Amino acid sequence: MGTPLTTETASSTPSLKLDNVGDEVKFAVIDVAMNLPQTVFGSNPPVPALNAAGKPKTAHCLTVLVLDAGGATIGDGNGGHIPASANEVANIWIASYSKYDPDRDSITAPFMSWAGATDAVGLEVGHIGSWKYIAELPPTRAGNNGRRDRKFRLRRAEATEAGIVEQCERLHAERKAGGTVLPTDSHDEEPF
Repeated sequence: MGTPLTTETASSTPSLKLDNVGDEVKFAVIDVAMNLPQTVFGSNPPVPALNAAGKPKTAHCLTVLVLDAGGATIGDGNGGHIPASANEVANIWIASYSKYDPDRDSITAPFMSWAGATDAVGLEVGHIGSWKYIAELPPTRAGNNGRRDRKFRLRRAEATEAGIVEQCERLHAERKAGGTVLPTDSHDEEPF
């Protein structure tokens, strides 16, 4: 069993983006920050995002080691994006329905959706995952933008991936020794 993750703050690492249908990044988990406040897309200063009931929306933030960038981009520090590459450390923001896909859990074993994996086995340093832009979906309400169907798959690392787990454990320990801070690359997910 690896190191369980229970962090409540995110690192100041740049975020990965999936811009095109079919983009898929493969990664190993270094850390996670759960239930961070979500802000309205493009708001400056940041405005808290609220759900239909008027309650604040939250998002999770994974800090990952990129194994295969698969078309993903990463913030360049100047508001633009550049292609991501293997062995980079980056954040992935997880919000709304991106976390849930119970219908696909049985099809893609040993991978499970975010909800399936975190409910079944918890989330640990070194878990292997993928994040894929599946499709552009129509808006759920008139006047809203379309939605991006992006799904997660997570699984425990296999024995042959021990080197990846060790690297993630080392990166996790380094981050904890240096302390964690709120992200400088804010969650700029478009609204659902």
